[in-house]
Amino acid sequence: MSQTFLCMSQTFLCMSQTLLCMSQTSLRMGQTSLRMGQTSLRMGQTSLLMGQTSLRMGQTSLRMRQTSLRMRQTSLRMRQTSLRMRQTSLRKSHQAMIPRRLRMRLYTTSIWISFPVSAV
Repeated sequence: MSQTFLCMSQTFLCMSQTLLCMSQTSLRMGQTSLRMGQTSLRMGQTSLLMGQTSLRMGQTSLRMRQTSLRMRQTSLRMRQTSLRMRQTSLRKSHQAMIPRRLRMRLYTTSIWISFPVSAV
């Protein structure tokens, strides 16, 4: 009877050791899975930060383009103003070269000339 008890005790001890070994293996697998999850989380955070940085760079690039376009528009407006001023200046200088009386005659002549022949 004691030999049977001893055999049962050894079997129980062997089963307990097997269960302990399986529990330790399961624990190690859980720890490995946890580390992998943490690594995956860090990679996701890094990816998110890179995406945000890329977005900010894109926004900065867009603002620079808009500023460049505004500067071009301002430059074009300044050129147009300069051309108008030059035309006005040229017109005034040409008018100043023609005496006032002659200018009035030319004006009235052009009015008479612009009427149709049947109205005369």
